[in-house]
Amino acid sequence: MRLFAWRDEGGTRRLGALDGDSVAPLEADDAAWEVTAAAAGDAIGGSERRAVASLRPAPAVLPAKTVCIGLNYRDHLEEQHLPMPDRPTIFGKWPTAVVASGESVVRPEGCNALDAEVELGVVIGRRARR
Repeated sequence: MRLFAWRDEGGTRRLGALDGDSVAPLEADDAAWEVTAAAAGDAIGGSERRAVASLRPAPAVLPAKTVCIGLNYRDHLEEQHLPMPDRPTIFGKWPTAVVASGESVVRPEGCNALDAEVELGVVIGRRARR
C-alpha cells in the first residue's frame, strides 16, 4: 500500500491510498496517521477518487523532533576552509521546516543566513534495529 498526502482547499493535510493515478481518501487519525491495510483496501474499493494531478502535495511525514549532526564530513570542512571540530555540531530541524514536493521554501523575515541545502529523511515502516 502506498500513501499520498495532500492539502485540501482549506489547507488541511489529508491522507489517501494511492491507486495508479488516483487517490482514495482515508479517514485517518491526523495525530498519528495510523492506517490499516484493511482501511486502505476499503477506501480503494470505494467510489470516491481524486486525480493525483489535481491535488496539492503535502509532506507525508511531519516529525515531532529531528536531530541533525553537522560539521561531520572532513571533505566538506576542507571545502569551507573550516577547522575540524572536537565534536560534531548538533542542531534541530522543526516540523515547520518540512515542505512537500513543489512547495516554496519561505525565507522568514529577518533571516540573514538561509542555508540552501537539502536534508534527506527516511521513514522505515516497521520496527528496525542495527
